[in-house]
Amino acid sequence: MTLREKFKKIITAIKEGKGGAVFEYFYDYYKFEAFVIIAILYFIGNLAYTKLTEKEIVLAGALLNQYNILAEDQILDMGEDFLTKQGFDLKEHKAEFNTSLRYAHSGDSSFNDATIQGLVAQCSGGTIDFITGDMEAMTIFAYGEYFYDLREVLTEEEMERFAPYILYADLDYQRQIEEALVTPEVIPTMVPPDMRYPDKMVDPIPVLIDLRDSTLLSEIYIDLVDVLCFGFTVNAPDLELTKEFLNYLMTTE
Repeated sequence: MTLREKFKKIITAIKEGKGGAVFEYFYDYYKFEAFVIIAILYFIGNLAYTKLTEKEIVLAGALLNQYNILAEDQILDMGEDFLTKQGFDLKEHKAEFNTSLRYAHSGDSSFNDATIQGLVAQCSGGTIDFITGDMEAMTIFAYGEYFYDLREVLTEEEMERFAPYILYADLDYQRQIEEALVTPEVIPTMVPPDMRYPDKMVDPIPVLIDLRDSTLLSEIYIDLVDVLCFGFTVNAPDLELTKEFLNYLMTTE
């Protein structure tokens, strides 16, 4: 059958109301082009829908070593509750908390490099506001210079209010680490000073907040063994909102 005959056939089918013949002709000769067009339209539509419905992230945090499938809903509720109290429209804004990050203190540490690289990228790019984690892990990151000196973030009044919960890093120990880099075999024998006792440090600076009295977190992590700490990440995009979130977490009622 020539192309002219096929075209005549399709015209006749349309006049006679035979939609099946039209579809058969279309499928036989244009199915590939149709699938490509449909795929392109689907991609464009999906992209447009995503952009139109995408929420702005106004608070971003890393919850280090805090994965607990039973707490996932409570963590989401916590973020939404905080933003609601701050007057944000949840249809347009959201808090994003990453609970998948791990840092092993011993044993298998294959994911430590990925965690470090991810947090370095977020901190340097200014896309993360805070990190919370157990004291042992947070000590490592404190000496990696991930956090602001609290005196750069909090007012004198706020420093006084949080005084019982402030944790410190020792700049003298930091200098020892830097000097030891020329002889790496020394590093494993170095033990950082306890962050709770600045009086036993040479050059202490306030970097973290101890969250041990947070009623909210004790309800979410009922089986958490280690005390959680809070740090303002360098280049945090919204320090003021992050301060409000710290106040929210520190509620003890």
